[in-house]
Amino acid sequence: MGRKRPETKLNQISKMLIEEYQPQSIQDIQDAIKSLLGDTLESMLKAELDEFRL
Repeated sequence: MGRKRPETKLNQISKMLIEEYQPQSIQDIQDAIKSLLGDTLESMLKAELDEFRL
């Protein structure tokens, strides 16, 4: 019988994301990532552009 891997924070987060988004395809996974990171990445890019313009 195989050993059970210890539960980590990353495992817990992954399970929560699967429960929340219930992805059935690659497109579902991409949409979930966009939903989670889109605003953050947009803010970072805007800040970078503002710095570049100075």
